[in-house]
Amino acid sequence: AYEMSASLVGSEMCIRDKIKEGFFGVMPVIIVGSLFLLFTSIPINGYSELMTGLLGENWSQIFMVPYRMSYGIMSIYVVVGIARSLAHFYKVDTRESIVVSFIAIFMLTPVLVTEDGLKGLPLDNFSASGLFLAIITTCLAVEIFRFVVQKGWTIKLPDSVPQNVAKPFEALIPVAIIFIIFNFVRIGFEMTSFKSAQNFIFTMLQQPLQSIGSTSVSYTHLRAHE
Repeated sequence: AYEMSASLVGSEMCIRDKIKEGFFGVMPVIIVGSLFLLFTSIPINGYSELMTGLLGENWSQIFMVPYRMSYGIMSIYVVVGIARSLAHFYKVDTRESIVVSFIAIFMLTPVLVTEDGLKGLPLDNFSASGLFLAIITTCLAVEIFRFVVQKGWTIKLPDSVPQNVAKPFEALIPVAIIFIIFNFVRIGFEMTSFKSAQNFIFTMLQQPLQSIGSTSVSYTHLRAHE
């Protein structure tokens, strides 16, 4: 029992390290994106007027687009980083691990429909507010994929079939299972007052943790000034 407990603890620590590794792997994207935001509000007298004269009234959008496509959708980059790290840890196919992670996160993302009938995914769900869901979903998707593959629940083609043809067929059953599981998860959340996994995670987990962090910082600040 002791050996089993030690093994589980060691495995959890390895997974935690792989999550950190995947997260820090995308830090350059997040940092560069934050720099673009900084350029929209440099606190120098006359800066805004100078940029307006050089680039026009909407000059800030030149910097906001790179910001939105980097920091603004950071959860997407984190999905790739964590899925890749976990795939290396579990010794499963990296490409398929990333694919099933995107399947999972997109299945749990509500589709917005405009009055004109246009459909799209809310970018805010892939920002920092969707980070916790991205991490949890990626870990679950890769874990399910790993379990199915290592159990041998895949379509096996003859050895004479080229690998580039056989590989997609091997992934059919794991991918189908991911679709089915996360579709039921999506339906389950839609039946609650939260309506989506994003709202549930943000309300029940992410927001309280952020409040605790803010309270801790405020308390430390007050203690420092006593």
